[in-house]
Amino acid sequence: MCGRTSETMSGRVGEGNPNPHLWVLSPSGALWLADTGQWASLSLGSPHTGLGCFLSLPERGCPLLWLRVLQTGEGQCCEERLLPEVIGASVPPALCELVPVPADLIAPEYFEKLVPCLEAVCNEIDQWPPPVPGQTLNLPVMGVVMQVRIPSRVDKLEASPGKQFHQENLLPAPLVLSSVNELDLFRCFQPVLIHIQLLWELMLLGEPLVVMAPSPTVSSELVLALTSCLSPLKFCGDYRPYFTIHDSEFKEYTTRTQAPPNVVLGVTNPFFIKTLQHWPHILRIGELKMSGDLPKQIKMKKLTKLKTLDTKPGLYTAYKTYLHKDKTLVKRLLKGIQRKRPSEAQSALVRRHLLELTQSFIIPLEHYMASLMPLQRAVTPWKTPPQIRPFRQDDFLKTLEHAGPQLTCILKGDWLGLYRRFFKSPNFDGWYRQRHKEMTQKLEALHLEVICEANILTWMKDKSEVEIVDLVLKLREKLIQAQAHQLPVKEETLQRVGLYIDTVIGSLPDDLQAVLRHP
Repeated sequence: MCGRTSETMSGRVGEGNPNPHLWVLSPSGALWLADTGQWASLSLGSPHTGLGCFLSLPERGCPLLWLRVLQTGEGQCCEERLLPEVIGASVPPALCELVPVPADLIAPEYFEKLVPCLEAVCNEIDQWPPPVPGQTLNLPVMGVVMQVRIPSRVDKLEASPGKQFHQENLLPAPLVLSSVNELDLFRCFQPVLIHIQLLWELMLLGEPLVVMAPSPTVSSELVLALTSCLSPLKFCGDYRPYFTIHDSEFKEYTTRTQAPPNVVLGVTNPFFIKTLQHWPHILRIGELKMSGDLPKQIKMKKLTKLKTLDTKPGLYTAYKTYLHKDKTLVKRLLKGIQRKRPSEAQSALVRRHLLELTQSFIIPLEHYMASLMPLQRAVTPWKTPPQIRPFRQDDFLKTLEHAGPQLTCILKGDWLGLYRRFFKSPNFDGWYRQRHKEMTQKLEALHLEVICEANILTWMKDKSEVEIVDLVLKLREKLIQAQAHQLPVKEETLQRVGLYIDTVIGSLPDDLQAVLRHP
């Protein structure tokens, strides 16, 4: 946490918690000086330190809440908040938190008590349990107990975040926070609904895209809506909901000596119209306004027309979609507007449409990936588990003729071409790595179960001491890996493996037993 105070608090967090950075990235103070600017003692490296200083800059007359995601691999964010009652002050206070927990509770108290407030908060966070997906946690802070549940992969995608867990009778929870904030997709996509399928393809392929919007709120919401439209497929590219000239990657993203990176940028500064002209896809939109009719839809335009600062709204791209346009969604939304359907229901229609489109695309990949898994009977107790067969793109494409997306999707088009290009995207790489990791863990868990079902005493009869000791070391390593990586294996199985290790060690001479029992 960094506020406009020069006193560093890094040494006060983590004294009682061996893993403080699970909740707090870097508690620190930042000093704002009129003559030299900002200074912060952040242990994040120079790019992130500079960003922390920038976010702590007092914004006069700006009563908004700004969020910026730091690219640290952990998903932390900086938050700057300016309270209305201090807007007119000569030096308005600012609090920048590098922490993924709500700041609404902390900021008002901080502006009154400053450092003592942060000390108290850090002491409370020190006592928080580690964040575990799927578990409901009661987190006390500032006199309030927050009941938080971190989503896990087994959660239903359609379930409301606030209804995915039951109340636990541990501590009273007057404040229940949803783990995921659902965007109003209908409002975010209202000026580009006729292009939503094209935008879905761009996100699927991880194409570089610039969103030019009139305000940080509009740019941030649209970028987040775009990156979430692939659900349940994870968007594995980089994205910046609100990108400015102060970001450390500014030179990298604006240079014309190399191809633009696979990033989705949200910008508001007209300066970027000129500096980002070389990007292949640029979406310029105006202010979003909810009305009783479908807003005027922006048109597709050639990139060569993107030259002046007064460029009109439009989707500037030369991209040609692989799939034919589906007008069903727009017709249903128009009917909903005529019937005055609530915005929440309209958003649900958009979300359902994108979900079905993504599922139709990903299901054939999931089926083919599952076919690469070795058969259960090929897993034997005393041999290394068989390897997962390699993913062969040509073999997969051959399966589409009888098990392709046409089974669940009415859209026609060049599905083969879309898959071929998808194979080159960061989204395919991320999906494949995750699925391969899950399958490998499943194989390891299955191997442990097979070992537990085997007769270890029979195996030991004709084995030398060297082979038996080697078995002990391998079983112990498997047990450690299973616990460290949280393999999908029952606790009963892990206990039986531990008993097997004790049984094997007990059959060895006393000197070897002494060595193996005290590794």
